[in-house]
Amino acid sequence: MPNRNKYTNAIRSALSTMWRNWAIGLGSITLLLTVSPFISKLWMPVLTFTMMFAILGVINYNNPRSTSQFVCKRLLYVCFMAMMWALVIMLFIILIHDDWFPWDIYGRHTIQHHNTIFISALIFPPVMSFISAVSLMRGQDSSFCISCRSNGYDPDNGLLGMIYTKDNNYQLKLVLKLSLLLTAITWGYYFAFYINTNINTPDLYVYLFVPLALYLLSLVFMSIRYYNMYLSLQEKYNGFRAHKVTMRFLMFKGDEMFLTQMEDFMNQSQLVDTPAVVNLDTANDINTPKADRYFRDLAGIDTEDIKFLYQTHDISPDTSQKHYAVFISEDTNLDNLKLKGTWYSQKKVAAMLQHKVIQPVLAAEIHRIYTMTMAWKTYDRNGLRRYNIKGYHPTFRFRDFKDWDLDYSDLNWMQVANNNEDRPFFHLRRLWRRYTKGSPVES
Repeated sequence: MPNRNKYTNAIRSALSTMWRNWAIGLGSITLLLTVSPFISKLWMPVLTFTMMFAILGVINYNNPRSTSQFVCKRLLYVCFMAMMWALVIMLFIILIHDDWFPWDIYGRHTIQHHNTIFISALIFPPVMSFISAVSLMRGQDSSFCISCRSNGYDPDNGLLGMIYTKDNNYQLKLVLKLSLLLTAITWGYYFAFYINTNINTPDLYVYLFVPLALYLLSLVFMSIRYYNMYLSLQEKYNGFRAHKVTMRFLMFKGDEMFLTQMEDFMNQSQLVDTPAVVNLDTANDINTPKADRYFRDLAGIDTEDIKFLYQTHDISPDTSQKHYAVFISEDTNLDNLKLKGTWYSQKKVAAMLQHKVIQPVLAAEIHRIYTMTMAWKTYDRNGLRRYNIKGYHPTFRFRDFKDWDLDYSDLNWMQVANNNEDRPFFHLRRLWRRYTKGSPVES
């Protein structure tokens, strides 16, 4: 019975996390908006800077480097970036209105007093609109998502990954809409009614109570939304048995990959995935030879070779997915193959990835294999180029996969792919990662 409850417990935890991220991230921004009419322009950057590092502490707490139970905090990172750029804007405004600034372009002598204030509602909403729009456009290619993958978590892996991925996009779209609405209200009032002498009651209503009201209403809305989502998913997964181990086998024959259409349990759509999946209720002594026997019993054919790739966790540390690559000889008689599917060429698989008709977990597997392989072929463990050849780009072919002597559980190669000799500020970023994140990059 405990296994049957793990999915509903994990769903409750994930949805609670998403609501908490919303409350903390948007609450921090709202706090900065509401206190700005009451503190001087010199203290506002200090408060923003302090809030930035408080958000950074929440982001780094319980991160994927320290626990197998991943918690996605993409929205908090967006709020952190919005605070950072708003801080830059505030410091720039202070700079151009200072006495020693060489050009008197804004009549700074009329507003240089230290007790003047920032109207943060004019700064944060446009910045938040821009940052959330950029994050939505970049999707999982954003630096924050890339960092998660570099630390061993595939955002599309398993039930929790799908919940986090889909709902993060929803949150960011809602943040974008609210930010654009607040930008229109605050700047519209500023140009139409605001008088630059002091803050009166209508000003407080627009610049303080309107942002606060929108935040409180959003909290109520998100609470209702996540409660309804929980009831829906609980009904769907109530009694669903969580297996101790799920073994996924990626089947290769020459430059072809064996795939079939499977139902996506989150979208109810038909997406392409590997048909070779084995679920076990025990995790004892699952090694590569035993995995090979499980595959032979499942598929009904012999393997030329089998390679363990890496292991991931889904709803809890004691439920895992083991990822394998299975290589079938091109001379193998496939008449006895028990699995249904089609052999797709590497070019066809790449096209399906581009058109997003592949199951997210399979897309994450292929992305990890490709990223780590290309990094391993191009750079050494320290991110330095193996060959001093300008424009060198190694080949990636399915038929060569079984010969690559690469440990796909070694996350150093994911970090090398993201920070190497061809990236700007390589040495500075490498030094920063070594002393702040405990990077395994060798000295």
